[in-house]
Amino acid sequence: MSNLDEKINEETDRLLLKLIDKAAKEAAEEIEKKGTLSMEHAIPLLLKSQYNHILHLDKELVLSRQIMDERFGKMDERFGKIDERFGKMDERFGRMEERFGRIDEKIGSLSIEISQIYKWVFGCFIGTVTILGSLMTLFEFFGKK
Repeated sequence: MSNLDEKINEETDRLLLKLIDKAAKEAAEEIEKKGTLSMEHAIPLLLKSQYNHILHLDKELVLSRQIMDERFGKMDERFGKIDERFGKMDERFGRMEERFGRIDEKIGSLSIEISQIYKWVFGCFIGTVTILGSLMTLFEFFGKK
């Protein structure tokens, strides 16, 4: 609804309420003077009562909307905080993955170094056994004469 429509509706409501108030006042005067209420004056009283009831319900509806808007705002805020927490957790897991990657690299380089050391030790052992075998053969060969 446009602002112009709202202004027209507000003006119409104000004029109708003014007429109803005037008629309700006349009805109250009739009751005071005559002690009875004619049909002519009963209708404005009923309209005034209905208007007040609708106005009361409208105020409650506006208040309920405000409360709901506030609650939804708080829920959005909470979900935002939860999203923020999950974002931080994602960052932490990312850092952990990086650390595990570096650990894997270190373990890989250590296993290469250990493999090289093993080859060197095994080579030394084979070399030593070969030298000892050669020496034993030489001692045997020269020792028989």
